[in-house]
Amino acid sequence: VSCMVKVTHKWGGLTNNMYMGLPGQMTSFVEALYSTVLLLSGTILMIAAYHLFLFITGVKTPSSLYFSLFCFSIFIWYLFSGDFLFFKLFPVFPLSLGIRLEYLSLAAATPLLIMFVDATYPDLMRRSIVRWLSYAGFVFMLVPAVSLV
Repeated sequence: VSCMVKVTHKWGGLTNNMYMGLPGQMTSFVEALYSTVLLLSGTILMIAAYHLFLFITGVKTPSSLYFSLFCFSIFIWYLFSGDFLFFKLFPVFPLSLGIRLEYLSLAAATPLLIMFVDATYPDLMRRSIVRWLSYAGFVFMLVPAVSLV
């Protein structure tokens, strides 16, 4: 019984540990793994939705918006990375697009986190450093975004 998703990538290779066991043991192991991924990604998505709701309805602080977008980018990254849960749920989704979304969401997380910290603690970093790190992060986002075309 095969429970793992077959994934091919031109820079791919063995990325995780190999596990051996009886078919029933492997099935329960993979189900527990996917359950953990669903629980964690669902929690991150709920945090993102909560902070977006705070931004929309509550006090319009940019830190809530930045944290919501940061959590959403981590949610996307978490679904497309590691054990490829998204491809297990949606097997017809193109792998190349999923890998690019993984890279794009991870590249977006860094400037969003920097902007969140700056909005929460405005005197912590110089404005020029925040601007430079944010621009650099968004430039890194261009690499997977351009390759999406």
